[in-house]
Amino acid sequence: MEINRKILLIDDQEEILNSLKKILTKEDNLSSINDKMRNLVNDLFVEEAKSREIYDVYTATDGETGYKIVKKALEIGEPFSLVAIDMRMPGWDGLKTAQEIRKIDFNIEMILITAYTDIKREELINKIGKPEKFLYLKKPFEKEEFLQSVLSLTTKWSLEQKVENQIRVIKNSKTVLEDVIDSISEIEKSIVFSLKTVYKTIAEEFIKIIKGKGAYLNMENEVFKWGQELENLLTLDELFEQKLNEKSYIINKGKIYINFYCDKQYLDIKGIYGVFEFNPDYYISEEIIDIFISHSNNLLKSSTLYMQLQQKNNELLISNKKLMEANALNKKFLVISSHELRTPGTIINAYADLLASGRAKNSEKIAMGLQNASIRLNTLIEQMLEVFATSEIKDNLSVKREPHNLEEIIQEAAQKVEIFLLKRSQILLIENRDEIKKVYTDKNKVVEFILFNLLMNAIKFSKDGATIKITISKYKDKVIIGIVDQGIGMSEYEKNNMYKALFVGGEENYHHSGLYEYRAKGLGLGLTIVKNIIDMIGEKINCESSLNSGTKIEFTLPLFD
Repeated sequence: MEINRKILLIDDQEEILNSLKKILTKEDNLSSINDKMRNLVNDLFVEEAKSREIYDVYTATDGETGYKIVKKALEIGEPFSLVAIDMRMPGWDGLKTAQEIRKIDFNIEMILITAYTDIKREELINKIGKPEKFLYLKKPFEKEEFLQSVLSLTTKWSLEQKVENQIRVIKNSKTVLEDVIDSISEIEKSIVFSLKTVYKTIAEEFIKIIKGKGAYLNMENEVFKWGQELENLLTLDELFEQKLNEKSYIINKGKIYINFYCDKQYLDIKGIYGVFEFNPDYYISEEIIDIFISHSNNLLKSSTLYMQLQQKNNELLISNKKLMEANALNKKFLVISSHELRTPGTIINAYADLLASGRAKNSEKIAMGLQNASIRLNTLIEQMLEVFATSEIKDNLSVKREPHNLEEIIQEAAQKVEIFLLKRSQILLIENRDEIKKVYTDKNKVVEFILFNLLMNAIKFSKDGATIKITISKYKDKVIIGIVDQGIGMSEYEKNNMYKALFVGGEENYHHSGLYEYRAKGLGLGLTIVKNIIDMIGEKINCESSLNSGTKIEFTLPLFD
C-alpha cells in the first residue's frame, strides 16, 4: 500500500520547525554533538538512519497561513495526511487553527503540541470534533515518540482512504464489480488444469472487463494474442520494464501493461507480462483494475501452490507404485531364488551324504552329478553377478569395438546352443535377407550376453520340435538381428517389465527351474543382462509379442563399411 507522507508543520518558532523538519526528512545530522564524537555517533545511529521513513514536509509560521496551505492542497487534489500544530501562537492559536482546518478537511490527522495542560481533552473534542483524528502531544517529547506518532497517523490516513475509495468504487461500479466477481469465478475454475490455462483465462477475462480491442500475453517462450494486432509491444525498453517491475501495472497511451505474479523459480522464466489495449470510449476506474489484478495475482499464487502440490503428489504416487513393484519383485525373487539355488544345493548335499556314508557304488556317476550341480549353481551365481555388474558399472565398462564378420558371430552363437536344440528336437534357421559382411561391435558381448540369452529364451519357451529363426536385415547404417520363435509369447504386463532385474513372468508358485527345458525359468536376469549390454554398446532393442503367438526380439548393430 502506498503511504501519503505529505505533512504540514505549523509553529511560530522557526527553529522548532527546522528541527522537526530535519527529523522527518532525515536531515538531522546530530549537529549538537562535537566533531570528535560525530563519527562514533553516526556509527551508532547508521541503522536508524537507513530504516527511518522520509516525509514530504511543508511548514507555516502561523495558523492562518497553515490553513491556506491545507486549502490549496485540497483544491489541487493533493491533500495532506497529517498536520502538527503548536497550541501557543500569536494570531490564530492552535485551537483556532485546528477548528478551521477541520471545517475544510474532515479526514486530515492532527497532532496538537503544547507545553501546558490548560486545555482539557474534553474541550478539544467538543471544539475540534473527530476525536479519533487528533493526538495530544505534550512537550518535551522524545524524537522517537514523535516519529512513531507521525508514522502511525500517516499510515492510518492512507488505510482509511483506501477503504473509502474501495467503498466508493463498490457504490459507483456495481455492474462492473459483478463482472469482476464473475471473472474471478471463471479464473478459479481454471486452476485445476494448468498454470498456462490460468494465465490465459485471466487475460481473456480482463479483456472482457475493460472491453479491450487487442492484447498480448508474453510468457517468454510463448506469446498469446487476442483481437487486433498490437505493434511494438513484445519488447519493453529498460526504463519501462523497470517501472513495471516496481508496480503491478502501468497505464500508458491507451494501453495497460501488467506484470503478473510469477514464481520464477518454479517456472524458470524471468516473468510474465500482459499488454492490453482498452476501448477509449469505455471508462473503467483504476480501482477496478486494482481489485481485478490483486485478486488475479492471489489466485496465481494459489494456482502455483496447487500445481506444485499436484506435482509432488504425482511424484509420490509414482514412487509408491515403484516401491510396490519392487516389493512384489522381491517377494517373487525370494520364492524363485530359493527354489533355483536350493535345487543344485540339494543335489550336492545328497551326493556328499552318499559319499560320506560309504554306500556309493558308481563313483563316476556321482562325480558327474556333483559336477553338473556345481555348474548349475555357478551359472546362477554368475548370472546374478553379471546383471548387477552390468547395471552398476555399464557406463564405465570398456567396450572393445572392432570389425567382425557377421556370419562368424551368428555361427558362434548357434554353436553355443546347438546341444540344447538337439535335446529339444528344435531347428534353428538363419535368414539373411541382405548382403551384410561385417559389423563394428564387441563380438564377445554380442555372442556371450545378447545372442546366447535370447536364443536360450526362445528354446525354453518353444515346444519340442519347433523352429526358431535368426533374421538379418539392413536399415541405413545398421544391421537388424532378430530372434523369432512361435512359442508361448508374453502378455502386455510381461513385455512392460521384461527387462527389470529379477522379473519372472507367470506365477512364482508354478515356477520350475532348468537350463533348456520347456517353460523352465531362472532368476529373471537374462533379459536384464541383454538390455544392459545393448545400452552399453549404444544400440537399440525392440520386442513384439503376444500370448500364444510367439515372440520377436530385434536389436541393432552398426555396419562396418
